[in-house]
Amino acid sequence: MITREDKNKVQERLDVFDQLLEEDEYIQQQRALGRDEGKAEEAQQILLNLVSRRFPALVKLAQQKAEHTSQLAELNKIIDSVADTFDEATAKAILSSQSAA
Repeated sequence: MITREDKNKVQERLDVFDQLLEEDEYIQQQRALGRDEGKAEEAQQILLNLVSRRFPALVKLAQQKAEHTSQLAELNKIIDSVADTFDEATAKAILSSQSAA
């Protein structure tokens, strides 16, 4: 049986480790990187949803573009351009263009 005192000691040590992890620069950078990657994946999905609704014939091209574009800013520019486009030819040109990044 573990005593309450032993549990408290273990919890104190865990709290110290938690604090060290929270203050560690590398850990903070990795968390930020993970958030950025998550946002980029979400933007890729938004692009695919947008194209599938507006230009279904271009879904495969949009998938290729999304797979090869990992920068959030670039994905947002593509999404904005496709959203502002009214014809399939222009959307195809946007999705076919080389990334600036």
